[in-house]
Amino acid sequence: MLGFNYEKLIRTEPRNNPNIFATHQRIAEFIDGDTIRLETGLPIRLIGLNAPDKSEPLHNEARAFLIDTVGAKIVDIEYDRVQNDNYGRLRGYAFINCDSGIYCRAGRLNVNIALVGSGFAKTQFGKLWLKPKYHKELLEAEKQAKIARKNLWGIKRSDL
Repeated sequence: MLGFNYEKLIRTEPRNNPNIFATHQRIAEFIDGDTIRLETGLPIRLIGLNAPDKSEPLHNEARAFLIDTVGAKIVDIEYDRVQNDNYGRLRGYAFINCDSGIYCRAGRLNVNIALVGSGFAKTQFGKLWLKPKYHKELLEAEKQAKIARKNLWGIKRSDL
């Protein structure tokens, strides 16, 4: 009646639909330091962190770090359990292939952790009762950025 097979649709796992949960894509737009748009048009909010907004210090630098880190590389997105935020963005972790570096593990770089470790983003876990999958790694990266007084952690209160 409605033009689709409801029985088939109800048994389909949405996470297996690449039109909904795109992985292995290039980034079409770097919206800011914690939001990207994939080639499919899907906006992705990088989870577990918060980069400066447009009106805040180091906004441009955080976005530039993301562009320099990822560039035209293919990203793999690992989606979180709670899918969209208040702005209709899917939430997940972005990974790129890497050869070496402080946050390179088994040939993969978790871009979320690299952003926090660079001091261009702070950890943010929200009010979810479930901790994000990489929360320990994010907290450790933030701790190291604070100790080294990198970027956001090197700004004096008077500069804000």
